[in-house]
Amino acid sequence: MTPKEAWESIKADLIDYADLIDNGNYSTDEDIKVIDELVAKAEPMKVKKVDFGLGHFEKLCPVCGEYQGFENDVRKSFEYPYCANCGQAIDWSDEK
Repeated sequence: MTPKEAWESIKADLIDYADLIDNGNYSTDEDIKVIDELVAKAEPMKVKKVDFGLGHFEKLCPVCGEYQGFENDVRKSFEYPYCANCGQAIDWSDEK
């Protein structure tokens, strides 16, 4: 089971439970929104590859556009598993 599948299952139960105990003092909406964002960031996404010509590519985070590395005819930079700016998991599987 992936983190996303687990969260969807828990979220459904949490929404049902919150409806039962609705006393006006607690709202699950904000909690659900925050966890939805965290689960989305945990799902790896492919980097955006920008071609600068002459065999030079820069790689950007698919969410925030932050620089993630480069590749050229001679070498390529280290591939970090997460964006240092926004925390998005990066999928480098096609980049190796």
